[in-house]
Amino acid sequence: MNAPPAGRRAAREALLFLAILGLALLATWPLAAHLGPAERIADKTLDDHVYWWDFWWTREALLVRHVDPYFCPDVFAPHGASLVASPFALPLGVLSLPLQAWLGPLAGGVVAVKLFGLLLLALGGWGMSLLLRALGVPFLASVLAGLLFAFAPFRMIQLGRIHYLAGAFVPLFLHASLQAVRGRGRRWYAAAGAWFALAGAIDASLLIELVLATGALLIFAWRNGERFLPTTARLLGCGLAGTLLLSPLLLRFLAETKANSGIDVGSRLAYVNEPNAVQRILSPDLDGLLWYTAPELHEQFVMAADDGERPPATRTAARLAADIYDSMRPAAPDAAPFGALASAATVALALVAVALALRERGAWAFVAVALAGFLLALGPTRTLFGEPTTMPYGWLARVLPGMEAGRYPAAHLRLFEFGSACAAAYGAVRGRRWLLGAGVALAATQLALAPLRPFAIEPVVVEDAHQRMKADPKPGAVVELPPRLEIVLRKMGFGQIVHGRPLLGGPLTRVPQESRRFFDEELFLARCMNPIDPLRLRPEQLKAEVEENRATLARYGVRYVLLRKNLLEMNREAGAQLVAYLDAHGFPMAWTREGHVLVRVTPE
Repeated sequence: MNAPPAGRRAAREALLFLAILGLALLATWPLAAHLGPAERIADKTLDDHVYWWDFWWTREALLVRHVDPYFCPDVFAPHGASLVASPFALPLGVLSLPLQAWLGPLAGGVVAVKLFGLLLLALGGWGMSLLLRALGVPFLASVLAGLLFAFAPFRMIQLGRIHYLAGAFVPLFLHASLQAVRGRGRRWYAAAGAWFALAGAIDASLLIELVLATGALLIFAWRNGERFLPTTARLLGCGLAGTLLLSPLLLRFLAETKANSGIDVGSRLAYVNEPNAVQRILSPDLDGLLWYTAPELHEQFVMAADDGERPPATRTAARLAADIYDSMRPAAPDAAPFGALASAATVALALVAVALALRERGAWAFVAVALAGFLLALGPTRTLFGEPTTMPYGWLARVLPGMEAGRYPAAHLRLFEFGSACAAAYGAVRGRRWLLGAGVALAATQLALAPLRPFAIEPVVVEDAHQRMKADPKPGAVVELPPRLEIVLRKMGFGQIVHGRPLLGGPLTRVPQESRRFFDEELFLARCMNPIDPLRLRPEQLKAEVEENRATLARYGVRYVLLRKNLLEMNREAGAQLVAYLDAHGFPMAWTREGHVLVRVTPE
C-alpha cells in the first residue's frame, strides 16, 4: 500500500495534535478560560514567578541591553550571577518574546507560562504517539499510550513548572533518531540534534534521560531486526549532532558546575538521620513516589488520615507533595472515591498491558528504562535498614560531570512514565480489542472526572512595596529579608520585573560564594537577622553601628530594605527590635498593604 502524500500526513498529524490539545484543555479545566495576564494557577510554591522572571530577563538581555542572557548583573548585585547552571530555559524565554512585545514583560510572561504548559502536555502525547507508530504500534494503542504519558500525574502536578514538562521532547528526539537509523535522510539527524539540544537547553537533567531512552530504543530496534553496530553508530550520530548544537551552553555548564558547588544535590539533599521537609519534597521516598504515580488512589487507600494534621516538619513526603497539589487543585471530597477507583483501574490495566508487552520482542527494554527512571527518582540518599544509603543517583552524581547540579531527583519520574507508556503500548500490538476498549473507557472516564476537581485560579497581585519602589525615580538596589527563603526569592524576582532595580539577592538557587558576600560577610545583615533593641546599646555603640551600616548600604548602592511580614512575625519580639533598630538609623519607613515594612535608605 502506498503511503499517503506528505501534505495529507501533515494534516493528519496536525489534527491529532489539536485533538490532544483539546483533551489537555479538558484535563486542566478551567485553565482554558483563564489564559489572560491577570490570573495564575494557585500554586503555593510560586514556581511560576521564576519563569516570569526568566522571560523578563531574556527580553531585557536580548532586546534591551544586548548582553549575554546567561549572566545577569542585577541579581546578587553588584557581583551579578550566572544563569548557566540554573533552570533558566532560554528557548522558552525566546518563544515568549512575541507575547511580551504584545502584552508587556509581566503580562506576556504570565500568559506564556500557561500556554507553554498546555502545549507541552499536548506535545508529549502527540510525540509519544508518533514514536510508537514508527515502532509498529497500531494507531489507537499509540494514542492511548500518548495520553497515558501526556497526562501522567507527575506531569499534571508540574503544570506551573514548565521546564519539567520538557520531557515531551524525548519521544520526538527518539522518533527523529529512528528515521535517521532507517536511512530516511540527513535532515533527520538535524531534527534529532535539534530536539536533543532543545531539551538539554531547557532542562539539563533531561540529558541522562535522553541517553537512557536512546539505549532502550537501540535494544528494541536491534531485537526487532536492525543491525546492532550500524544502528548504534547512527544513534550516536544523532546524539553527537545534539551535543554539538548544545556545546556552547554545555561546556559552560560543565565548567560552572565543577567550579561552583552551589546548592547542589550533594549539599542540599544530604542528611544524617532523617531528611527534613524540604528534602522530602525535592527527593521523596518510595511512598512519596507511589503518591506521584497515583495520587487519588494513594490518598484514598494508603495515606494516613491524620498525616495532614501533623506539623509540616513531620509530614510524609507523600503528604507534602499532596499539599502542594491541593494548593493548585483543591481536593474534591465528593469526587475522590470515583477518582481513586478510576486511578486503581488505570494502574491495573497498565500493569496488565506491561505484563503482556513482556512477551513482545525487545519490549523489556522499555520496562528496564522505566525502572531506571524510578530508581533515579529516589534521589542520592535513602534510609535503608536504619542508615542513610547512597542510591544510584548518588553514584552517578559522583562520576557524571554536571549531574551533581541536580536539585529535584523526582523529575526523573518522567523517564518512568515514558518507559511505562511505551511498554503498555506493546501490550496491544496483537490486536487485543478488549485491552484497547478498556483503555478507551478509562481514558474517557479520567477526562470526564477531571473537571470535578478543577485547578484553582487566583489573581496576579503586584505587592504594594514593589509598586512604591517603581514610583520612586531615584535609583538604587533592593534588599529583601529574610534573604534565603525560597518563597521570598521568587517574590523578589517578581518584584524586579515591576520595579527594575538591582537585587542583592535573586530568584536563583545556585550562586557562587563571591556573589553572596553581602549575606555572608557584612555585619549589617547579621545585625538585622539577630537584632538587639537599640535602647539596650550604649549611645556610642549604636552610633558606630549606624555609621558602619550606612557605609555598607552606600557601598552596595542600596535604596530599599524590605522586611517581609513572615520575618517580622516569626519572632514578634525580634521583629519589633529590628524595626526599632532600623528606625534608629533615621530611615523613613512605611507599613505596606501586605504587612511588610519598607525601609527607604537615605543619606544623612
